[in-house]
Amino acid sequence: MTYLLPALVGAIAIAVYVWSNGVNPCPDGIRYTSGELQPKPFHRRWNHWNPRVLTALTWLSFVALAASMGNWQKAALFAALPGVWVCATLPTTVDGPSIAFAWGASIAWSTGHHGLAIACSILGGFIHERSPMFAAVYAWTPWLLVGLASPFLLGLRGAAKPKWGIGKVSEELCGHDLRGAVRAHRRFQDFLDWRQVVFPLRAVLPMAAYYGVTPAAWASFAVAFASRLVGTDTARFMLWAAPPMVAALPNDIPAWMVLVHVVSFVRMF
Repeated sequence: MTYLLPALVGAIAIAVYVWSNGVNPCPDGIRYTSGELQPKPFHRRWNHWNPRVLTALTWLSFVALAASMGNWQKAALFAALPGVWVCATLPTTVDGPSIAFAWGASIAWSTGHHGLAIACSILGGFIHERSPMFAAVYAWTPWLLVGLASPFLLGLRGAAKPKWGIGKVSEELCGHDLRGAVRAHRRFQDFLDWRQVVFPLRAVLPMAAYYGVTPAAWASFAVAFASRLVGTDTARFMLWAAPPMVAALPNDIPAWMVLVHVVSFVRMF
């Protein structure tokens, strides 16, 4: 029963987002469901997803993440983040399952189930290389970086040649090494705009500063912030910092704080 109410909060949030804005395709999702070899960095991720399966898995992942927060207050704080809205309405992005496996690995590690934690890290790595990296940060252990073996193995298939010069932004952003990827994405990120730091996490960030959270939570925030160097949007990338930050908050957060956080929801990418 402990997890039933927060899971319900997560499910209601997903239902409201989908009802309000529908289920929409996205360029990355087209790659993940293509079944074809992709250019860098997508060649390191599983790209044989059935769209319906990936959509259902994304939604279930967010319900599970909300449930793992432990009570309805923290579930609402998590579910009302704009990054959740992005992934719920663009469900063939793989951030939801990737975050869920990373967070699941962290929980398993912290409860002494190290084999299960490593398995979650490896499975998450097949979905997105960011998953085992954040699993290691969440759990505050380098052992979960073993999941990086998954994208390494997928990368051995080779990468498709990028289709540069055809006028599609999504094509111009792929096919680069790390330095080239940072350069290609530079125009999409403004690291001097404070709103790009505060708005993606909204009330969670000041609450974390006020109540105090774990070093792992702040490290997750720092890594998520830095990952924007190779991202086109902010809310989805900063969402990776949310699980440990929300989970580390006290269980007796005043209901009025949660209400303000929820009713002031703003869509953003």
